[in-house]
Amino acid sequence: MYNPAIDYGRRSFSDDAIQYLSIIDLTLVQNGRILVTARYQTGGPNTDRFSSASTKLNG
Repeated sequence: MYNPAIDYGRRSFSDDAIQYLSIIDLTLVQNGRILVTARYQTGGPNTDRFSSASTKLNG
C-alpha cells in the first residue's frame, strides 16, 4: 500500500504556493500480514533535487 500526503508551501524567492509530497507511507503486505512499513517525510517545498546536501540531511 502506498499513501501520499500533499501539502502546500512556497519555495524560496517565490510568492506562489505549490503542492508537494510532504509524507509518503509505504506498507508491504503478503498473505494478509504486514512485512514492513516505511515513512518518508520531506523537508518542505525547498527540499528538491537542487537543494544542497546539508539541506537534505537536516530535513
